[in-house]
Amino acid sequence: MSRCRVLFFVMLIVLVSAGALPCDAQQGLPSAADNQSGLAALPGTKNQKQPLDRYNDVALYIAGMKVSEKSDLYSLTKNPTWQHYASVTSDTWSSFTKTKIRKIADWAQAEIPDINRDCRTLFYPFSGPDFLYAHSFFPHADTYILLGLEPVGTIPEPEKLQGDKLGSFFRMLDKSISDALTLSFFRTNDMADDINHQLIAGTTPVLMLFLARTGNQIVDIRFFDPDDNGTITYRDACRDTNGKRTLARGAEFIFRGKGDERLRRLIYLSADISDKGLAQRGNVRAFLDRLEYGLSTYVKSASYLMHKNYFSNIRSCILKKSSAVVQDDSAIPYRFFDKGTWDIRLYGVYTAPIDLFKVHLEKDLKEAYARDSKKLGFRLGYANQSNVLVARRISRPQP
Repeated sequence: MSRCRVLFFVMLIVLVSAGALPCDAQQGLPSAADNQSGLAALPGTKNQKQPLDRYNDVALYIAGMKVSEKSDLYSLTKNPTWQHYASVTSDTWSSFTKTKIRKIADWAQAEIPDINRDCRTLFYPFSGPDFLYAHSFFPHADTYILLGLEPVGTIPEPEKLQGDKLGSFFRMLDKSISDALTLSFFRTNDMADDINHQLIAGTTPVLMLFLARTGNQIVDIRFFDPDDNGTITYRDACRDTNGKRTLARGAEFIFRGKGDERLRRLIYLSADISDKGLAQRGNVRAFLDRLEYGLSTYVKSASYLMHKNYFSNIRSCILKKSSAVVQDDSAIPYRFFDKGTWDIRLYGVYTAPIDLFKVHLEKDLKEAYARDSKKLGFRLGYANQSNVLVARRISRPQP
């Protein structure tokens, strides 16, 4: 081998080791961290970076939680504005955990332990940044895939939020998550206004907060687009994608559970998944096509979109790919669950949708609830009298 070729390969090894190659040039490299963690197969992997405490420190800071004294952000926790926020939000989360999260966790442990045991990938379309409820129902998944219209945005920079900006930031952050805590869902129009604020860019800050408040440690955050084959291509975060809903943008959070060395992933993709939206964005359609068979799907507060003909593709994707579906009545209509393919269990109460969605009344679902249903024990979704449908596939889905 010539001296020039030897020097070329030496330089190439150095560049790869240093992470100096462009993100898309590193796509095919093996990832020991991903392999060891048992993460479900997903389009595109990248060398796992060394743990970056910065991301986790920012998450703890904006969640109003204790930051290590060794952190660069520790001095910022001496700010009276942050300390007041931390005190108030601590009480809020303590109450929320006792009144809602524990009830959901107890229900999931009693009613869907088999689904949780087998769930490697949880798919949650129409979610917005709602990792909170995804994690509450399915705390052990290797990979969470959330889809919503809300833009991805960027990571907050606490050092730039001091003075009058800090109080405004926390007020906007509280406002952006208040519906999730009080109503159990995000209102899309309100959410779009809240997270497009000058101080809060996109869903990333909310997802970081929810990861911290559910006891998880963020190891890394990477931004991406799916390419035309549905493969993840990593990129730098761009604030100017906010509000441009025709563009698909994604964020991948690598995290560990409390006391767990296993690496896990939260993937959020901002995309229009109507039939028209998928036709216009072939990369998103390809991304969905590449999802593994046998995943678990969770859907709630989905505005009855999959009751409509122009959301047929995402509905078909769920029914084709899922081994289990946990949803409320705003998701897939009862009639689409073939009784020879799915074992259906019903929980809570179903009489009719709220007035806003009353045209989506399902008579067959109402009759099924009249025949047999079990107690739910907590509020979920739009109505005060909540419902959950659990569908288990009788035979494993096949490609």
